[in-house]
Amino acid sequence: MKRDFDAIRNMIESDSPEIARVEEKLDSIVTRLQKAEDLQMEIEKLLDDDSQVGDEVDAQGPWFDMVRERIHDVKLWLKNSQKQNTSEQPEPIAPSPKHTSSAPKMKLPKTDLRKFSGDVLDWPEFWDIFRIAIHDNVEIPTVQKFVYLKPLLYDEAAGYIANIKTEEANYEVAVQRLTSRYGKDEVQKTRLMTSRNEST
Repeated sequence: MKRDFDAIRNMIESDSPEIARVEEKLDSIVTRLQKAEDLQMEIEKLLDDDSQVGDEVDAQGPWFDMVRERIHDVKLWLKNSQKQNTSEQPEPIAPSPKHTSSAPKMKLPKTDLRKFSGDVLDWPEFWDIFRIAIHDNVEIPTVQKFVYLKPLLYDEAAGYIANIKTEEANYEVAVQRLTSRYGKDEVQKTRLMTSRNEST
């Protein structure tokens, strides 16, 4: 993907950058990133040992973070360029204050949010409560949902998405990784059988 990002940089730095070409190239990169993430999750499923999964995440995490960060930068450039073309003042590269100003108005349901350590037997209850209170709440900005999610995870579960930056584009990536790891029926059944064997 380095060549693609170099091509985008050359387009942006040209005297008259073509937004449509930048968008087309960016869409191609995003599609390839999604395929890479799907492949990475399939690889992690094949690893039996949690330490092996952790090593794989540590090895590949920085690359995924770099790609997401560059995608984020290009999206910001496109956003500013489109505003310039419509004679509106572009937003600065710094994080938008819109979420800050709207945050005090946001009222979360009075729900006792559970914490989750990575025990798959606790996942259904944890996710059902979080999904109803936070995930499906359309009034909560996506990045804010990620802010609520991370402190509720600890031990293995926290480490499983530790390398994912708290950004809007990464929230669904983190949720997909967690549900793939802890929410599969076969994982639940295996852990339940193990728990029963340990208690007998």
